[in-house]
Amino acid sequence: MIDCALLKYSMAQTLPTPFGFRAFYAKVFFPVKGVLLAGLMIASAAVQPAYAAPSAVSSPKPRYGGTLYLGTHQKPAPLDPFNVTDTISAPLMDLIFNKLVRVSPSGEFEPDLAQRWEISKDGLTYTFYLRSGVKFHNGQECTSEDVLHSFRLMSDKNISPAFSKQFDRVKEWKIPSRYVFQAILKEPFSPFLVSIWRVSIVPKNQLIHTKDDLNVIAKSPIGTGPFIFEGEESNGSMRLRAYLNYFEGRPYLNQVSVQIFSSKKHVWSAFLRGDVDLVFYLDRDDFQEIRENSSFHVFTSLAPGGYMLLFNFKDERLKKRNLREAIRLAINCDEMRNKLEGDQGILIEGPFHPASWAYSSNIRVQRHPAESAARLLKEEGVSGLDLNLLVSSENEHLMRMAKLIRQQLQEIGISLKIHTFSDYKELHSQVYQPNAPFQIFLTTFNNMDPDPDVVSHYFPGGSFNLGNYENPEVSKGFEAARRMNDREERKITYHQLQETIAKDIPAVFLYIPYSFHASSKDIIPADNFFGPFIPFYLLRKLYKQE
Repeated sequence: MIDCALLKYSMAQTLPTPFGFRAFYAKVFFPVKGVLLAGLMIASAAVQPAYAAPSAVSSPKPRYGGTLYLGTHQKPAPLDPFNVTDTISAPLMDLIFNKLVRVSPSGEFEPDLAQRWEISKDGLTYTFYLRSGVKFHNGQECTSEDVLHSFRLMSDKNISPAFSKQFDRVKEWKIPSRYVFQAILKEPFSPFLVSIWRVSIVPKNQLIHTKDDLNVIAKSPIGTGPFIFEGEESNGSMRLRAYLNYFEGRPYLNQVSVQIFSSKKHVWSAFLRGDVDLVFYLDRDDFQEIRENSSFHVFTSLAPGGYMLLFNFKDERLKKRNLREAIRLAINCDEMRNKLEGDQGILIEGPFHPASWAYSSNIRVQRHPAESAARLLKEEGVSGLDLNLLVSSENEHLMRMAKLIRQQLQEIGISLKIHTFSDYKELHSQVYQPNAPFQIFLTTFNNMDPDPDVVSHYFPGGSFNLGNYENPEVSKGFEAARRMNDREERKITYHQLQETIAKDIPAVFLYIPYSFHASSKDIIPADNFFGPFIPFYLLRKLYKQE
């Protein structure tokens, strides 16, 4: 099972704030044992298909009506569009609110409230042309004034301390007309649409006085989305009803109900008996349990991220490239994938997601000739080497992976001692401190995003460069790509970066696992709903059979 906690830690650094969680950035449910947890998308995709096709589901004629039941063992956080991070609340935001742009199932930006947009040749002016006639749930029309109000709120550090810093690059906001909104940047920044994507649009008459008004918004959120917030029970259970005047057409479902259970086990039991309709990111064992059961539909896709071994370059021994390469050669990812994933998953050669337009298929690294690893160690005069490996003790899957890696390195004379952490405080002391004691860190990482710049956070100048890897060529390459408006030009730069990173070996990139999802037999999901990106807004196209 993918480690949600580790993923949260790794992706926490992708915002410009020190520890701002990125759940807002990529909102997806991460159930464990059938439990819906709001987390972050881990990425994975095959080199050939962008993601594995879901299991076939017959699609009868859609019908209107019915309630979709979701389950969680965590009480939802307040529905505050300017601060929500994790828990089940984050994906629910995509049902209540719209944004100027959204992310398609294939990971590309597409129109949402903005029917189209333009970027000036100098990369400084972003102009968004809004749809006319879109109504908020309170009947008020959504115009450029509402958009301006929403972006000003998100840019206010007193309103949105976790996300406001991403708009420091903005020189000014403009509304040339009722249905046109502009962002003027101080300097070109090609990943800027990611920041645009983070902002939910609220009515201009909300939050006009003090920060205390956030409580009002959270208790009675008003958006333009396909569902209207109807109420919350004392235990956190929530109800949403279909917005009949939604600009893309009313949802098929009448309601969405979020039910709170006392534990993960109880959510999974509720799904098995039919009280919960959808579960995401199942354990492999749970998936195997129901895959042949006609009472359920099962779906398989590649996750949006994978596993890596991160080297600490402050360790004198690990500064030696031959040692890092020997470790990479000694690790048998095929054996790991076979034993831990049932021989499923995609081996990866570098930090970029194979489904990303920035990915280069020309990168090839030598894997697992043990004799070559032994030769490199001999050239370095290394024998009987002891190293430590840091891993989360809370994740059984990663612990099994760590033990298998220890066994593989033992074959070339490297003794690996496993060090563990159980919470964020311990992780911070062992990894984030300037003189952190770890030598190798086994962790998850995210490399699937609407913009490939997300990868830069793991490298020089990035907030998740925990291995203290330094290469001016890499730093300059990522910075140059941020200033390029032409995708083909950026792609060439990213390909060059992948070659340099493969040669430097700041980490061993292992593989990307498959993800497993399921629904009750009465649920018919939208096409391409399950993939590297799970677009929760497409629940409006989901329907229940008779």
